[in-house]
Amino acid sequence: MIRTPGSPDDSYAFNSRINYDPATAMIVGTAINVGGNLLSADAAMQSGNYQKDIHNRNAGIYEDKAKQAINIGERNVYLFNDAFESQMASTEVALHNSGVRMEGTALELIQHSYGQAEIERMNIMYDAQVASYDFKEQAVSSRSQGDMAMFQARSQRASLFISSVGSIVGT
Repeated sequence: MIRTPGSPDDSYAFNSRINYDPATAMIVGTAINVGGNLLSADAAMQSGNYQKDIHNRNAGIYEDKAKQAINIGERNVYLFNDAFESQMASTEVALHNSGVRMEGTALELIQHSYGQAEIERMNIMYDAQVASYDFKEQAVSSRSQGDMAMFQARSQRASLFISSVGSIVGT
């Protein structure tokens, strides 16, 4: 005959203070399971909050980079204007000193240069705006990832709560 703890002919059962009652063991096991689920649910929420905070911080960095891209574009336009005006002044002085009248081909050349300069300014700002837009998109994406992390954490928490209720009801 197989002896089990708690059987009447087992001397250990009568000498030990441990209660081997199956109902008590089931209740203790359920309590431990529920406690573990509640701790896991809390950990899931803390993890979700941490990830959301990180993604929001990254979004703020991307927004700052978007502003910097515009500022860099404006600075590059300023530097281009400075260099262009200097070059055009030299060109006009050279044309004037060589006796060329500012009409006809010479005037068309200068007008063309100013037109090309305006196109270059617009290209510089366009590139800056595209870079800025890309950073803004990354910021939106990062915030969305943070929201998704929180959604997953809440879902995991709800699942653990439901599992805990199931464990209690099943006891």
